[in-house]
Amino acid sequence: MRLTGEGESGSNRGPGGDLYLFISVEEDNYFVREGADIYCEHNISFVQAALGAKIIVKTLDGEKSVNVLPGIQYGEEIVLKGLGVKTLRGFKRGNQIIKVFMNTPTKLSRKQAELLKEYLTA
Repeated sequence: MRLTGEGESGSNRGPGGDLYLFISVEEDNYFVREGADIYCEHNISFVQAALGAKIIVKTLDGEKSVNVLPGIQYGEEIVLKGLGVKTLRGFKRGNQIIKVFMNTPTKLSRKQAELLKEYLTA
């Protein structure tokens, strides 16, 4: 980034030079940035996906409660408008996009397995 006239003064009291800033951004383990939008992934259970639920997700502004609609599918995205990164030359913010994944249970009780089998044959 160049800041015109903000550098050291020139020789013989000449005008200030330009100040150059070199900015590097460290990668985050949770968020991935694409322009002004940020992406993240969130795991939910099969029951939360089928019935809908409120989940807590991290945002740049702290944690936020988000409604998951019933019947959401694996890999579907939930968009949180205006919770992304502020644009460099504006007042607008991008969006936060949450990609939803489902955890499949690895161990079921006998009753849980019976209920799922009953659901399958219904």
